[in-house]
Amino acid sequence: MNMIEKLKNKVTALKEKLKAKVTALKEKAKDTARSIKAYGKRLASKALDWIADNPEKAIVIGGAIAGSCKKAIKAKRRYDKYRRFECRVYDRRTDTYSYSTRPLKAREKQELECRYCSGERKSDVLQSMGLLKY
Repeated sequence: MNMIEKLKNKVTALKEKLKAKVTALKEKAKDTARSIKAYGKRLASKALDWIADNPEKAIVIGGAIAGSCKKAIKAKRRYDKYRRFECRVYDRRTDTYSYSTRPLKAREKQELECRYCSGERKSDVLQSMGLLKY
């Protein structure tokens, strides 16, 4: 019985130490979040001050940034459309599309067609190759 009480005391002491460490970590995380928020506010106020002092430059820079963003978004959409088309595999037997995680290489396409001709479904083949997206 004496040993059991000692173990209980040790367990409660460890629990208290753990609680103290957890609360310290929570406080540290809150302090870090506050400092990041304050830094963001300072940065935003500096940016607004600069814009107020240099409106012509701000307009030019803003237009350049907007144009670059528009080009980047257009390129990303084009790339996504290409990936969607290249990663799509049609199975005539089940009349469904299967999607691979990436475009298939020539050897993988050959293996897919070979196993498909032997009677397997294309989705099963892609899954066994580890390329089936969903």
